[in-house]
Amino acid sequence: MSHTGGSLRNRILIREVRQAVLGGAILIALAAFGCSGSGEKLPTDPTNPGSPTDPSNPSNPTNPGSPGTPPPPPPPPPGSPAPVIGALRAAAAARGFLIGAAVQADPLSEGTPYADTVGAEYNVITPANAMKFADIHPKVDTYAFADAVKILAFALARSNQVRGHTLVWHNQLPQWVQGLLPASSYSNCATVPAATRETIRGVLRDHITTVVSHFRGQLLSWDVVNEAYTDGSRPTRRNTIWQCALGSSYIDSSFVWARRADPGAKLFYNDYGAEGRNAKSDSVLNLVKTLKAKGIPIGGVGLEMHGALQTSRATDFIGPTAADVGSNMDNLIASGVEVHITEMDVPLRNPTTPMRAAQGGVYANMLGVCLARPKCTAFVTWGFTDLYFWTTNPTYPVSSGWTEPLVFSTSYVHKPAFDSLLVRLAR
Repeated sequence: MSHTGGSLRNRILIREVRQAVLGGAILIALAAFGCSGSGEKLPTDPTNPGSPTDPSNPSNPTNPGSPGTPPPPPPPPPGSPAPVIGALRAAAAARGFLIGAAVQADPLSEGTPYADTVGAEYNVITPANAMKFADIHPKVDTYAFADAVKILAFALARSNQVRGHTLVWHNQLPQWVQGLLPASSYSNCATVPAATRETIRGVLRDHITTVVSHFRGQLLSWDVVNEAYTDGSRPTRRNTIWQCALGSSYIDSSFVWARRADPGAKLFYNDYGAEGRNAKSDSVLNLVKTLKAKGIPIGGVGLEMHGALQTSRATDFIGPTAADVGSNMDNLIASGVEVHITEMDVPLRNPTTPMRAAQGGVYANMLGVCLARPKCTAFVTWGFTDLYFWTTNPTYPVSSGWTEPLVFSTSYVHKPAFDSLLVRLAR
C-alpha cells in the first residue's frame, strides 16, 4: 500500500497508526535486540595454511583477547533520561524488526534535530563513513576510532544496534594502502612480487583484526566484504588491490579473520545491483554457496537498494521489481544466510508532490518484500534526512536534478515516504 499524501482518508489512517503504535509498543521498543555467537568451527586461514592465527594462541600478535585490547565506549552518564521512542521505531520493535539509517558522526551531537530524529525513529544505525578504511586507519601506524566510538556510544545509550560498515572495499582507501600496489600493476597481477603480496596480506589481516577487536561484542554485524563484483551481464571479481595481490581467497580470509576477532557478530557480504534476479545476484548467490561449502563463516548478504524515480508512479522505479527482489531473497535465504536491505535511497528528478507520494510507494513496496520473509531482518536507508544525503551519487547526480532521496525533509519533517513505511510496518 502506498501513501498518496493528498487524501483525508490516508491522513486519518496515518494518525490512527501512530496512536496505536505508540500506545502499545513503547516497552518493546526499549528492549535491546540480542545477538549471539555462531559457534561454527573455523577453517584454516586460506591464504596462509598452518599459520598461528588461532586467537587463543598467546603468541598470536593479533589475538583479540591480548593485553592492550581497547576498552568499550563509556556508558551513558548516570541519570540520563530514557530515550524518546518515535512511531517508526515503535512499530518496528512491535514486530521484532530492525529499521535503520546510515549516520554521520559530525552532526550527531546531543540535542540537535539530527540526533533527536535518528535516536527516536531508528533501532539500528550504520556509520556511513567512520568505519571505512581511510577514516579509521588513515596511517600505517595510526587508528582513528573517535568518530566510530562516538556513533557507537550514541547507539548504546539508546539501546540501538549498530551495523559495522565496511572492512574490505576497493574505495576510500588511504594513500598509504594505495601505494602498496599501484593501479597500473592490476593489468598483470601474476607479476606482483611475493614480498608485496605478503605485505598486503598482513595489512589486510591486521586491519580487520584490529578494527573488529576494538568493537568486539558491541556490534550486531559487519559488512566484511563490500562490492567485490563488477557490473554488467557477465560479472567477475572486481580487479582491486585485494584481488590482484591475494587472489579470490581474500574474501575467505577476511571472513575468517573477522570471525576470530569477534565470535558474536553477524558477518555479511554487501553489494549493489544484486538486489533483483540478474547475473550479478547469481554471482553473489554462488559466492555464498561456495563459502558455506568451505565452512567460511558468512552469515548474511546486504542488498544496498540504490534506485531512483522520475515520474509520479511507483511502478516506474528505476531499480528491481519487488517480485524480483523477493525471489532473490528466497534464493539467498535457502542458501543458509539472512538478508538485510542496507543502503536504500530513492532520489527524485526535479521532485514534485505526486513524485514524493510515489517515492513513498517504492519504499513501502521494498519494505513489504523484506517483512514477508522472517530471514530478512533489517531495512536500512542510506541516511534519513535530505539535509545529509549522498550528493556524489555518480548515477543520479545532483547536477542533473536528482535530489530528495530520503524519508525526512531538510528541516526534519517526515515525508510521504516515512508515512508509507509506518503504515506498512503497522499492518
